[in-house]
Amino acid sequence: MTVHIKKRHLYKIRYPCDICPGKSWRTLFQLQRHVKVFHHNIREFKCEWCGKEFGEKNKLVCHVRIHTGEQPFKCSFEGCSRAFTHQTDLRRHVWGHTGERPYKCQNQSCLKGFMKKSELSAHENRCHLNVRPNVPLPFQYQMM
Repeated sequence: MTVHIKKRHLYKIRYPCDICPGKSWRTLFQLQRHVKVFHHNIREFKCEWCGKEFGEKNKLVCHVRIHTGEQPFKCSFEGCSRAFTHQTDLRRHVWGHTGERPYKCQNQSCLKGFMKKSELSAHENRCHLNVRPNVPLPFQYQMM
C-alpha cells in the first residue's frame, strides 16, 4: 500500500514536453515515447496484414482487429448481442441503451445532448451560429 501511495499520490514530478505547451507525463519513459512517436515520427510496430506502421503497440493491436474481425467489446445489456472492435464504439452504443448524451449544447435555450462531439458541432453550426462569438461569421451572413 505504501508503495502505491508513493508512486501514485506523493510523486508529483511531471515531465513536460518542450514542444507541446501544457503537456506533461508522469514518467520520463512516457515523455520519451511521446517525443519519439509524435515529434520524430518513429513507427516501430508494423501490421503483418497490410504494412501500416504505428508508434505504439496498443494502436497496432487495435488496428489488427480490422483484419481478424475480432470484436472483444461485448454489450452487456440483456437481449443485445452487439460486439465491437473498439471500446469507444461500445461506450457510444451503451449510451443508446441508457439515453446518455454526454456532449451538451451550450446554448441556454436549447440544452440538447449528442452522443458524438461532431454531432454537437454540426448542431451548433446549423442552429446556433452565435454560440462561439469569437468565430467570425461566414461572408454571406455578415451585416452590410
